[in-house]
Amino acid sequence: MLMMREALSAGLRGQRRANHLLLGPNINRSRPNGDSSWLTADQAGEVDCGCKSSMRLLVQRRTSGRV
Repeated sequence: MLMMREALSAGLRGQRRANHLLLGPNINRSRPNGDSSWLTADQAGEVDCGCKSSMRLLVQRRTSGRV
């Protein structure tokens, strides 16, 4: 979980601070046979990228006066 928060914070390039990014339950190396409704590592990464993109767009709009 800490790595995902750090990745999100890095992606926001200091414009915003991410305190938490909680995604789960996840299929991972320690639980490779999780339920089919659980997120895979790839899906968790896609969510992280989507969060970063959305936050960057929001920050750009707010700093340019457009909301």
